[in-house]
Amino acid sequence: MLLTLNEAGGTASKFVIDWKDDSEPSETSSKQVSHTYEKAGQYQPTIVATIEGAETAPFRCQNIVTVQRLVYSVTANVTPGTGDAPLEVSLAYTETNGPADYIDVDWGDGTPADRVTVSPAAHEYEKGGSFTPVLTPTIDGVAESPVSASEVAVTDAITGISPAVVADDAVADGVSENSVTFKALTHSGAAAQSAPITIAASSETAVVTPVRGDAGGEGVPVTIRNTVAETVTLTATLDADDEIATTVDVTFGEPPADSTPGKLSITVDTDNAPADGVTADRITVTAKNAAGDVVNAAVTLTTTGSATFGVASGNTGTEGLASNVTDDTAETVTVTATLDSGDTITATAELTFTEVQK
Repeated sequence: MLLTLNEAGGTASKFVIDWKDDSEPSETSSKQVSHTYEKAGQYQPTIVATIEGAETAPFRCQNIVTVQRLVYSVTANVTPGTGDAPLEVSLAYTETNGPADYIDVDWGDGTPADRVTVSPAAHEYEKGGSFTPVLTPTIDGVAESPVSASEVAVTDAITGISPAVVADDAVADGVSENSVTFKALTHSGAAAQSAPITIAASSETAVVTPVRGDAGGEGVPVTIRNTVAETVTLTATLDADDEIATTVDVTFGEPPADSTPGKLSITVDTDNAPADGVTADRITVTAKNAAGDVVNAAVTLTTTGSATFGVASGNTGTEGLASNVTDDTAETVTVTATLDSGDTITATAELTFTEVQK
């Protein structure tokens, strides 16, 4: 702005102008003085004149100066835009008609907002996801409308595979199984969404099922059978990165001297269930060798009538194969257990289902 001084009744040797914007007063002998207001607002300068060595009282400028703020804008870009967690990023912003007093940056990941005054601003994303930082500038104490920066896509990288032994110390009879579940974990400790792995055993006689699977989510369950009494080391390796791997040991014990099943028996644990299709009778199938020792055997269950099994086949193990049996018809049925490796070895039992009381 240009301030013009008009005198009447005397001539001043100098003027001291207070521009009322917290800037330093201007001392001049000129009748026209320019000044730049840096902030928006209304200002009414005051002038003190010196005439014959004496200062006058301050007098106000005849008009009020109104300074309007130029339209402010800000744009922001985040680099890198993609990467694995933990991901260090830098947010660079460019202001037009600024600077702002400060800018609050909400990074979009649930962490507290950062108040920044200098570009660029740094941040670390700890978890995977898509995030869009939002900038809220404050100018002259007034918050502006929020502005979105560029999006950041963070992958929650897989950092490890966790093994959980579900069953161990199986008999080395080629039928009994040990079981391990392998679960892939990310940097944040959460389960990976998808993580194909390969599983290998240290023993040539061990049979692993499956040898490949997806360890994401709840993980991949793996069973191991063996014909040799030994400790077997399983190694699970991430297909996408062979440096991410884990090992776990399972043990196989000595089978009975004669592990060949020669006899099956069925024990009726519960009987006379109502024929409502829900309440169950229960049986347990046990296999023994010629000497009468309990051995493991793979068996299949069948029945007469309309009864159904909860478990229709499986291994008897040392505790026997237990199965619930239900029926929606009041009748007596004959259940039969047949040895898978020799259909001439069977066992039978009768189960009764009674009328449903109304």
